[in-house]
Amino acid sequence: MKCGGNFLKKPIKVKHASLERTDSSIYRSKCTVCEEGILLVRRKKDSTLSNKDNCTFCGQPFIYTDILPGRIA
Repeated sequence: MKCGGNFLKKPIKVKHASLERTDSSIYRSKCTVCEEGILLVRRKKDSTLSNKDNCTFCGQPFIYTDILPGRIA
């Protein structure tokens, strides 16, 4: 798979809680598309969580259906 190859694809809706974690962090998850990249859970400028994310390797966009935009964690 090409690095960044999925960046312009349609976002996949997924529950963050159902993703496989990559280490002991509750935020870092394995990308379900390429299985090489990591989903980190973005924060907005005001430090609240964003429900939008991209894989660090393939660029696949994700929308977390169980993270409310603006929630602080």
